[in-house]
Amino acid sequence: MAQIERAARRMIRRWTEAEVRALGVRTDLVTACAVVYGCGRTKAYELMRRGALDFPALHVGQRIVVPVAPLLALLGLTPTNEAGAPTRAPSSTYTDRSPTEAPDVRTIPRTQQRSA
Repeated sequence: MAQIERAARRMIRRWTEAEVRALGVRTDLVTACAVVYGCGRTKAYELMRRGALDFPALHVGQRIVVPVAPLLALLGLTPTNEAGAPTRAPSSTYTDRSPTEAPDVRTIPRTQQRSA
């Protein structure tokens, strides 16, 4: 059993700053959790279900998309633009919001809902 635990610890990938920046504008939930927490798919979805993520994760259809700028801020890195120049740091509201603060469409009066 101890051998399995040691092998699992060796499999955790260490992300470099260049690799995190190379993710682009957005990434998927599993990759974001691997970067920030060093965990895998199962733990990533468990954290999402519990609302225990320290960064925003958005449902887009069947996918869960994570913006990279809040990941950079969480890791203490300054976002850069395409030319490599630093951009303004994202606001701290990314980590202060919980998923329950977002309004549920069912609670918005029908007259205020946008038509598709």
